[in-house]
Amino acid sequence: MTQRAVLNRTRNAVVPAANLPAEMLAIIFEFACCSDDFEEKAHIDRKMMDEFYGRWIDVKQQPYKDTCAVMRRTIGKLWSNVTIPVNAENTELQTEVLRRSLTRSGQHPLNVKLVELLVKDRNQDDEQYSAGISTAVIDVLATQAHRLHTIDAILPASWKPAFKRIAKCLPLLTRITLRSPKNSSAVGSMDFFSNAPRLRDVALVGYDTIPNTVPLEQLHNLKASCSDLLHCVETLRRASQLCHCSLQVCVEAVSNLIPLTHTKLRSLELTIAHYTVYLADFLDAVTLPALQSLDMVLFNMDPLHSFLKRSGCALQALHLCGYMFWEENLIECLFLLPELRDLHLYDSFRHPRSRPTQRLLDLMNPRKSAIQENECLVPNLETFFYRGEVTFTPHALVEFLEDRNLSKTPRVTKLSSVLMKIPHMVFEDTDALALQRLQNDGLRIAIVNSRGDRSWPLA
Repeated sequence: MTQRAVLNRTRNAVVPAANLPAEMLAIIFEFACCSDDFEEKAHIDRKMMDEFYGRWIDVKQQPYKDTCAVMRRTIGKLWSNVTIPVNAENTELQTEVLRRSLTRSGQHPLNVKLVELLVKDRNQDDEQYSAGISTAVIDVLATQAHRLHTIDAILPASWKPAFKRIAKCLPLLTRITLRSPKNSSAVGSMDFFSNAPRLRDVALVGYDTIPNTVPLEQLHNLKASCSDLLHCVETLRRASQLCHCSLQVCVEAVSNLIPLTHTKLRSLELTIAHYTVYLADFLDAVTLPALQSLDMVLFNMDPLHSFLKRSGCALQALHLCGYMFWEENLIECLFLLPELRDLHLYDSFRHPRSRPTQRLLDLMNPRKSAIQENECLVPNLETFFYRGEVTFTPHALVEFLEDRNLSKTPRVTKLSSVLMKIPHMVFEDTDALALQRLQNDGLRIAIVNSRGDRSWPLA
């Protein structure tokens, strides 16, 4: 048994409820799982309820009563978080599970996830398959639309009438995730959530574009796909309150992009549907002064340098993937990011000119920077991930890690995590001992070669 488990049991032993008989705890749990109108439910035995009330009167100490009340509220919250697999089969069972969960959740706000359950070996000419997913589940959910807090659901075309009913009463809704169904056609338009006053978080999965009916103006978080770079820029223009954004660009824009300054965006993730899409034009068009995290595929460092210089943002996390690591350009960008804490570099194409050299390590080394009377590059760096080819030796890497984490230089942060996937990286015994000391001092380090075998720590 772990020390944590021992401590948990010791703590739980002093809780008043721990001294109750097991029979009493079972009755309390059964009572807590019932809705407020539990006496009207056929599956609740009247004798059991009389027994419960009789024992409840015998519980004189207030801590026990408080424990029962807290358990009742807690169990209700558990039932208010519901995940229901749905498909064209087993509709009655799925509906009954949802109905019972909604009943037992009391009046707590609902967090509902409706997952499409894929059935293997289905005959797609089958009449039931062609009819699509039954509306029974969504019809039950529509009766409790006023309690919806978050919803993650597929959106088949057959559910459109029910979603229209849901849209009329969504006072509590804050987050939606809509997924394109795999076994049936999807709804063409989404005008269901434009009247949700508290909606701040939207994710669209499996859709190639963002419908105009999505209330972008009030969103703080958005995850979706854009048809092209023009659509991407215009989405940010409409979503003026957006703080966190993750967009996939499907094709490259063919028209000029109108410059945009977005003062609220703090994190941005840009991915591409195809390697022929270049995001340089996007960086040339936008200015993001509040940006703290950037994750994107980039094939040229020049637009990034111009973007960082123009935005003047205090970037703390930078994740880059692509055919772009000309070391000199990378260093120029990193000198603009003294607050950077998290650096991930994925050199997918492994071009010979893009391999980091000893110079990059020396600039991030506080001891060598002081000798050369230079400022230490990325002094606040804590997490460093790199995948690709390098030209520096294993010993040079170990020397950098030692100097960085043993340095007494003020305003230089120790590294906390280093993960590198580098071909042909083999350490001598002395370097392996140094890595072991660093690991013992708290540095999380893993170095993997091109075959996926660990160079350090050894398996």
